[in-house]
Amino acid sequence: MRSSLLPLPPLSRIVGMGIARGRAFRAAALLLALAVAPRAWAEPSDERPPAEPARILLLQSHYQGYPWTDSITEGVMETLAGSARPVELSVAYLDSRRNFDKAYEEAFLAYLETRFSTSRRFDLIITGDNEALYFVVAHREGVLGGAPVVFCGINAFSRQMLGDLPEATGVTEDADMLPAMIAALDLRPKAKKVAVFLSSNATGDALKEQFSKEVEEPLRGRLECRYYQGLSLEDMCGTAEGLAEDTIGVFLNLTRDAEGNTIDPIEAAERVSAASPVPFFSFWEIYLRHGILGGRMISGRAQGEDAAALALLARARKAEQGLKESEASLQASLGEKEILIREIHHRVKNNLQIVASILSLGKGRGSGSEADDALVAARLRIETMAYVHEELYESEDRSRVDFMALVDRIVCRLRDSLCPPGVEMRYPSLGHLPLDIDRAFPCGLIIEELVSNALGHAFAGRASGLVELSIAEEAGQLRLTVTDDGIGHPAGFDPERSSSVGYSIVYALASQLGADFSLVSGPGGSTARLVLPLAP
Repeated sequence: MRSSLLPLPPLSRIVGMGIARGRAFRAAALLLALAVAPRAWAEPSDERPPAEPARILLLQSHYQGYPWTDSITEGVMETLAGSARPVELSVAYLDSRRNFDKAYEEAFLAYLETRFSTSRRFDLIITGDNEALYFVVAHREGVLGGAPVVFCGINAFSRQMLGDLPEATGVTEDADMLPAMIAALDLRPKAKKVAVFLSSNATGDALKEQFSKEVEEPLRGRLECRYYQGLSLEDMCGTAEGLAEDTIGVFLNLTRDAEGNTIDPIEAAERVSAASPVPFFSFWEIYLRHGILGGRMISGRAQGEDAAALALLARARKAEQGLKESEASLQASLGEKEILIREIHHRVKNNLQIVASILSLGKGRGSGSEADDALVAARLRIETMAYVHEELYESEDRSRVDFMALVDRIVCRLRDSLCPPGVEMRYPSLGHLPLDIDRAFPCGLIIEELVSNALGHAFAGRASGLVELSIAEEAGQLRLTVTDDGIGHPAGFDPERSSSVGYSIVYALASQLGADFSLVSGPGGSTARLVLPLAP
């Protein structure tokens, strides 16, 4: 029996002389990629919160108690029960074999709307046999919510059956008739005729066409085919009773006679085979224990199992797609956040520069040089903070800056603004030194305070001098040293207890960094050193 879940390798199962699952179909707008591992949806990560149950509707064409329908249901339920993710399965029976017209269709739709809340729609619908698929195509909105569809048990499948369903896949009933009949001829080598019994409906017509094409034409001259379509059960029994010994009997579908009367297929198989002097074969497992000798058969249970497996794959793909969409949304949000952060740094830098400019305008308008000096010191500190924001604005990493680039800006600005004539400044470059913003901000301000203090006070009355800044990274520590050969501090000077605003700022920032600050000063100059750990 031909059987596959395209494009996966063929799947088959043998029951009696053979049961095949059927042939799978992928719609143009296929919901799932079969490359997804089958257990991807069935095995949730322990790190994730418990998933909400997937709400799945199994809509059966026929009635509960009909063996083919029950076997599909069993296959679906068993497969879904093996999923580690929770599934909320509901089953509804269209009962189209016994009741179906426009009024019944509308009444059944009203029943579904009453039974199932529209507040939470189905995540997926599994349909069993043709009529259920037709119903879903006709009523895919409303209570069905336009959910993706996985079909099974479809006879004479064509793409037109899917209508405008955007997401559909499934398994068809594709009986492999010729190998089955060859197997029957192996058991009945003297047979010259085939008596084919089938229903008088669209499915019967399709199966007759398939049997004619796949069996009658290839075996023409070997077997003579006779079709008995639409007979009542009594007429079938009478016809079977008169079959000659050189005949093979075949059941295709036995559900409805020419008058439209419903026939129980199991009862028909039992009574007709009992009346017949020759064995009967078929292609469906449901007949196997009801008078049928054998044949390569399609299993309803296997159809249900495959449909449920496709449903799990569909949910896995849906979950994967949802994760990708969430990730894309998150990336978009992060991009927007990145832009906002850059804009914030840019605006803060601009605002600080505006404040610094205002302070510059105030210089020379105070009551004396002391006020001017305070304005200059405040402007330099504000400009240093503005430089940090500018480095962050230009950096790809919003949490770190190139500290050496920041130092270069600070020192160049101080040299241009405060350096007395004849005084030289030296600071070797370490190249690229990334430093997190929590350290870069206070370290930049400390360098600004120490260098500006040396340039402003160390060379009073001197025509020349040297200020040297060194930065060294070793043993997980960063060492910042500012040395000058100026006049030094007065004897007994204690920077920690002095009234100097600059040193107060340095000690406060050093404490914030968890760093050690020391100052050694004498007649030959001063050395200020800050040692801070690089690791948090």
